[in-house]
Amino acid sequence: MLRWKRVEISAGALLLGAALYYLDEQGVLLMAFCACALHELGHWLVIRALGGRVTALRITCVGAEMRLSARCPLGYWQQIAAALAGPAVNLLAARMAAVRTALLGSIWRWPHSICCPLSNWTAGASSGVSWRC
Repeated sequence: MLRWKRVEISAGALLLGAALYYLDEQGVLLMAFCACALHELGHWLVIRALGGRVTALRITCVGAEMRLSARCPLGYWQQIAAALAGPAVNLLAARMAAVRTALLGSIWRWPHSICCPLSNWTAGASSGVSWRC
């Protein structure tokens, strides 16, 4: 387990990241990482806006988990809003990237022209399932 301030990264996540980096010939891993970062940022922004406080972020090979402070608990509907914020940010980013590509053309060549919208759409659509290790 690698720890840096309030962020914990499991050994499995480091191994998976290293393996994907080694196998990534097209440079898609950076876009996928950005989609994941946007996803977590969406959760964090809504939690902060609703008065919650994130005490730790744990990154594992199957995803990320935010631990909230017991001092600032969120209500049931606030938890639902925070849970939906990550996928909503990804779907919004995917839509914006697709519209930008359709209107102005792509600044990248294939497969990068489709990877930015696709990675954000995938992160947004697949996050409805909660994984626990």
